[in-house]
Amino acid sequence: MLKRRRRWLIGFGLSLVTVFAVACAPAASPTATTAPPVATTAAVATKAPAAAATKAPTTTTDSGTTTGDPKGRAADQPMAVVNSPDPNPDAKSGGIFRVSRTSWPADHSGWEGAASEGTMSSPWNDTLMEYNAYEKGKRDELLPNVAYDWWVSNDGLTWTFKLTEGIKFHDGVDFTCADAEFMLLTMRTSTDATGAELRRSPRAKAISRINNQSCVDDYTLQIDTTGPMPSLASTLATGYFQLRPKHVFEGNLDKMMSAMGPGIGPFMEDSYLPGEKLNYKRNPNYWNQPYPYMDGIEWQAGTRTSAYAALRVGRVEFGYVPGGSVALETEKGFLVPYESSAHGGRKFQVNWTREPWNKPQFAKAMQCALDGKKFLDTAYSSIGHFHLGVWPADSPWSLPLDELNKIHPCVNKNTPMSERQDIARGLLAEIGFTADNPARPYIPIWDNCYGDSFPALQDDLEQVNIFPETTQFESGRAYDIAYSGEFDAIPWCFISPRFDPDGWLYEHYYSTSDRNYGKYTNLEVDAMIDLQSITIDPNERLKIVQDISRQLLTDGAKIILYHYRSKSFHAPWVMDFNFVSPSTGSSTYRHTRMWIDQVKRDALGK
Repeated sequence: MLKRRRRWLIGFGLSLVTVFAVACAPAASPTATTAPPVATTAAVATKAPAAAATKAPTTTTDSGTTTGDPKGRAADQPMAVVNSPDPNPDAKSGGIFRVSRTSWPADHSGWEGAASEGTMSSPWNDTLMEYNAYEKGKRDELLPNVAYDWWVSNDGLTWTFKLTEGIKFHDGVDFTCADAEFMLLTMRTSTDATGAELRRSPRAKAISRINNQSCVDDYTLQIDTTGPMPSLASTLATGYFQLRPKHVFEGNLDKMMSAMGPGIGPFMEDSYLPGEKLNYKRNPNYWNQPYPYMDGIEWQAGTRTSAYAALRVGRVEFGYVPGGSVALETEKGFLVPYESSAHGGRKFQVNWTREPWNKPQFAKAMQCALDGKKFLDTAYSSIGHFHLGVWPADSPWSLPLDELNKIHPCVNKNTPMSERQDIARGLLAEIGFTADNPARPYIPIWDNCYGDSFPALQDDLEQVNIFPETTQFESGRAYDIAYSGEFDAIPWCFISPRFDPDGWLYEHYYSTSDRNYGKYTNLEVDAMIDLQSITIDPNERLKIVQDISRQLLTDGAKIILYHYRSKSFHAPWVMDFNFVSPSTGSSTYRHTRMWIDQVKRDALGK
């Protein structure tokens, strides 16, 4: 019988303190294993005791401090390894999860996608680690997935990941370390070993300080970095870092646009009609048994009206609820609501490469003109968090409110809109835009994100003599426009995990990032982003992150309307559907542990 080694508990919880000192930690050698793990047919049900560290020889420096083997396993590990939860003993197999989609991903490439592509491709692709979609209220907890153990060296420069043996791609080929190595090389350099290129790699900056990835053996991945990188495990757990098969895609990266697999995930392709339907079927040979429970997933295209109607009468398990109906559906009590955490928000960005929109006064004027509170209340039924800082107010990386309010009147949410509008008009007048000569920037609108709600923002802009020219675009074209910078200013739904600052700062604010759509460039900010990323002491790192926030808000790098606190609904017979805040492409959308209570569904007559 195939067995998997028990997963060890190594320490701390996921919080600010997980970015501990590793370079200065006492030395310890890796814990010995009795045998390499293999893909399991049953989940581990008991938790192992804490792993004991064996101390390596130490030396004493001239200063009197004790150090150890710099490549030995550090005693204090960032991003602890904890046991995955046991299977739910009440879970039942069978059933189809039906989804009514109001938008359609442009392609299947989770590596190149900014958002919805990862949602589509997650069910058939696993990641090295994952966030906890198995238990309610634990969505910030990092769990093992294909990697069952990991550790960082005493000098903080080398990470080691132990990979589960016996995993096969849907085409029967073994998964090995070479596939993980292929992923990291390609995503960080946008080029694989053959010279084939990605169109873009939105997360390249987040892993740019990896300077080598290699396979110690077929099931041991080693990653070397140019400096301590405590965020690495957190970053690789997000759903975009999918383990795609090297034997299929190396030299053929363009195939990811249209080829769904093969993958190693819980589901596999059944049938697909672009823009109309996508059916997944259960992977009967999934390595992480007894998952998945469901027989399949069916996506069907629909309008927002039809998706809402289908959900509220039980013809689909997951659909759409318009903002104005959220309170009503919550009160009615048939659908089950769940709330996502602050993993992004609705924001504006100006194009810092185009005259005259790249003048600082223009970005500040837009920052002052846009009424995020009104927008949140009228367009999204107050389901969100009106806070004008870079991080949501409850984030450990956020600026204290009193410090935020000192930066500028237009990032102080207590400043009356009449005062903010006066400031905006004055700033625009400085660069020649007045009531007699209004600004007319080109602003493309992503229909799935702002299509119904942009008029409220346009009214705000017109109040200060900005009369934009607008055109609406569907998702695929909207992303192309954003990446290519074909705009003067752009409203966007910015989404990223925020467990660690690296992903958010490198992806959205670093000057050379693909997802820094407006190409905001401040080399001092770039340097500070690099500095915080390698800073070991958590208190010092927090100070740097807060200094970065002050500069971003001063510059108007991105104009924040509000932070997400989304509320979504699903049918009451869907069980163990827990939302994870890395959002699209995350373990939420892999649907590994979710199941259908057919008895409850039948009792409700659906």
